[in-house]
Amino acid sequence: MFDSSAMSVYNRDSAEPTETQARMVMEAGYLLNNRYKLLQGIGMGPLTIVYEAHDTALDRLVAVKVLRLEYTVQREVAHRFLQEGQRIAELSHPNLAAVYEVSNDGETPYLVTEYLPAGSLRDRLDRNGTLTVDRALDIATAIAAGVGAFHAQDILHGDLKPQNVLFTEQEIAKVTDGGMGRVLATALKGEAAPLREPAAYLTPEEVAGRSLTPASDVYAIGLTFYEMLAGRPPFLAKTPSETALMHLRQQAPPIQEHNPRVPTPLARIIQKTMAKDLGARYTSAQQLHQILFSYQRQRAGLNRRATPAVFAMPQAERPEEPLEPALAGPHHTLPNGGDEEYTEEGVDWLLIFLGLLVVLAVLGVVILWNIVYHRYTTPLG
Repeated sequence: MFDSSAMSVYNRDSAEPTETQARMVMEAGYLLNNRYKLLQGIGMGPLTIVYEAHDTALDRLVAVKVLRLEYTVQREVAHRFLQEGQRIAELSHPNLAAVYEVSNDGETPYLVTEYLPAGSLRDRLDRNGTLTVDRALDIATAIAAGVGAFHAQDILHGDLKPQNVLFTEQEIAKVTDGGMGRVLATALKGEAAPLREPAAYLTPEEVAGRSLTPASDVYAIGLTFYEMLAGRPPFLAKTPSETALMHLRQQAPPIQEHNPRVPTPLARIIQKTMAKDLGARYTSAQQLHQILFSYQRQRAGLNRRATPAVFAMPQAERPEEPLEPALAGPHHTLPNGGDEEYTEEGVDWLLIFLGLLVVLAVLGVVILWNIVYHRYTTPLG
């Protein structure tokens, strides 16, 4: 039977399944595609029903995401579901939930993914309210790294929210459901209210009916980062439609109004992720990852000088290298750091090198001029 009590592990978008939804659910013990034995239902999202399953071929636990029945009969949705799943399956990144298989069981499309039983970011926020600055920075940097791997392959997430960030038993954050935003947009096409839920994690582009871009995912990362530090999303109204309009019309309240412990440069980074104008945001998750990782290293350096306990990101979660150079950005003075300065650009060593060449060239000309001058002005004999 479907275990609705386990749903929170993967998704809290839906309440208890209705009678109609329950009829869509496969029975526990069903052998999907003669390989995956379904053990229990652990989630029900807008597109899929998620099961904990036993991979009988490799003797391991996996998560199986089965496209919901009402979308299975829509060929365009089913095709895009499999197409996006296949693109994600080709990626390998420490901050992405691995996709092992993309296939059909008869007429039912499904994805087999890495099983992550340690819960979601949604669970942690519901339980703790807020996270420490350093832990939130860890998770946001990991999310940006994972989504950056999508953007590097021209894949949009399109549905990023705390429910879609899961953890390993070692507390490594992994992004799930990449590419499903486009599938959901296809599924909702032509409906009277084609906005996904929850409204707190919509983007201005969705509300305005415009196409999504990598900067739309950046906005969603900003919303998630904000909630980790503030204990609540930046936009909440009495109704979903009112919340949706807030994304379009209102600026997010400064994060320090909710959490004064957030350093000013980090507050500015978060504010930039949620700019209403696409051109004012970071252009991609790769760029945001570069900025967060750079800030994280500088913050760790300050903490090292301030206290014997050095902040360190868990090794498996630390991005190995910035994914692309950061574009120009403002300079921020670090609080409690004396004259230390955080810059989104870093030092321009090429400019310094060229400046030194110019100085050496000028000195060479002066020396040469002195030699020539003295040779021709010194009296003979």
